[in-house]
Amino acid sequence: MRFIPMTVLCAAGLSCAALAQDTTPVQPAPEEHMAGEPVPQASSEEAAAALADNAKEAPEPEAAKPLAPDAELLKKLAEESRKIYAVQDLPPIYPWMLRQNLLRADWLGQRYRDKTLYEPINVIIRDSSADSGKEAEEQLMSACRHAKFLYRFGHSSDYLAVIDGQAVSPFPGRRRYSFSDRPFETNNNHGRIFGPIRYKGKYYFVGAFSREKVRVAPPVTHKYVSFNQARDAFAWSLDWGGYYKITGFVPLGNAVLGSTQAWTGDHDGTAILLDAIDK
Repeated sequence: MRFIPMTVLCAAGLSCAALAQDTTPVQPAPEEHMAGEPVPQASSEEAAAALADNAKEAPEPEAAKPLAPDAELLKKLAEESRKIYAVQDLPPIYPWMLRQNLLRADWLGQRYRDKTLYEPINVIIRDSSADSGKEAEEQLMSACRHAKFLYRFGHSSDYLAVIDGQAVSPFPGRRRYSFSDRPFETNNNHGRIFGPIRYKGKYYFVGAFSREKVRVAPPVTHKYVSFNQARDAFAWSLDWGGYYKITGFVPLGNAVLGSTQAWTGDHDGTAILLDAIDK
């Protein structure tokens, strides 16, 4: 696939550009090298009580409610998606995960190194052989289960992505769930997947994946570690699983650089493209 070079114009005067370096993702390192700080043991009564309190605060998960984003703002984002970059054979993809108000998701407002942390789209999944959106969904769910990225409770929800000018809800749609390689009480790679959207006869999903470090002892905290580690771990796990293959690296240009107010951590501005293997 040939990618057309592009740049992203960021809101609020932020300077955005893809990192000028080789962006080819590496295969994920073993867990002990990716986990960040060790996970505190939860065997103490204090830690167990903290987890129990955390569970009590969580309401019973429910299906995501239909979203009605602001039509004018959605139109603006759709136009920006088409202007800021063009990639052959792919639909216009807005390069950020969004809150319901269509503003960029920012790790629930947590500051990272005293800056706002924006959450980029860093995975694109394409299914050229599915006969329906439902079939594309079923294939992706099977692949995620096989890759040990299970659909687990314990993560924030109510996000959106914009594909081909359409506001797309998370797949499959349960609140406070995401795809994760470990339970939310431990260090994990997790992500939200949005779609599918049919474009030129193919079904597309996009994902925003990140790695978090969890502190179990009171107060319970979830801290950002990496976007690239989680992206690579998810993509390679699907590639090895036999359902999808990594076929490209798409420069979405969503690495925020040079700003004193916000950034994107270690993200390199690239989304990994996975194609479903033909039946």
